Amino acid sequence: MGALALLTDEQHATVSDAVPVPRDVCLADPNPVTGELYCESRFVDLPDFVAWLVAERLGFERSEWDALVAVREVAERVDLHREFPIPAWVRIKRDRQGRRREEVHVSDLGDAAAWL
Repeated sequence: MGALALLTDEQHATVSDAVPVPRDVCLADPNPVTGELYCESRFVDLPDFVAWLVAERLGFERSEWDALVAVREVAERVDLHREFPIPAWVRIKRDRQGRRREEVHVSDLGDAAAWL
């Protein structure tokens, strides 16, 4: 039973489980999972925090991002060397039971700390 539970947990691992979440990211940074740059990686191969940046901050649909990657035109639409901050709430990882796996200090939250 224990081996089965371990196998089940491994099946639910995501790309982001293996990638630490930085405070800032550039799309010209290497994707540690694929070995390509983030700007050369399909949406499905992006860690969660980069996928959040692409979809929520930059406003690309998954299919639109993948089309730009396929023809190598991400640089035509985005400054690849711009550092994008990753908000503290995106950097907080939770395990499958909802417990925090990473500490975020109130000072990391900036203006959002006023809501705490």
